Amino acid sequence: MVELSATPQPKVHNAHLQVQMTRPHLDDRQSDPLTVGTLSPGKVLSCAPDLPLGRAVSHMKDNNCSSIVVVRSNKPVGIITEKDILSLPADSHSALIAPIENRMSRPAHTISVHASQKTAIVRMRDLNVRHLITVDEQGHLAGIISQTDLIRQVAVSKAPVSYTHLRGPRDKRQSRMPSSA
Repeated sequence: MVELSATPQPKVHNAHLQVQMTRPHLDDRQSDPLTVGTLSPGKVLSCAPDLPLGRAVSHMKDNNCSSIVVVRSNKPVGIITEKDILSLPADSHSALIAPIENRMSRPAHTISVHASQKTAIVRMRDLNVRHLITVDEQGHLAGIISQTDLIRQVAVSKAPVSYTHLRGPRDKRQSRMPSSA
């Protein structure tokens, strides 16, 4: 069983924003230590749905994070990523002062902290997303994992995980990897 514990959270002057540092700790009884909970980088930004989008963008920039999870009662309800922000029109002042919930991707795509990395890769492919929000047994925000985190782990472990799991059946791109045949 993975046990979640949070390191002390920094004081945030705005009740709408939160930087949460979580890192599951391995239990001696755990059979597979490579769960999405243990692979998660341990830093996740979250905010309330009524936070203005511009404030969320500033918070992402200040914390060097590519996403922010939108939560109600510590349960994920949506997410904003750099890709979402880059899709805004250049003259998007009205969007930046509107609540983040107007632009967030929903529903929040979640995965248990106990799920395997292969399960996460397949789920990302099936949902066509690059981030999955990790949740504990009660559905509370625990962290976030990205394709980059999973690829980095595959590279470090040299695990025999195929990158084709990241591409869906409709993906027409040709693989740049030489075939072994």
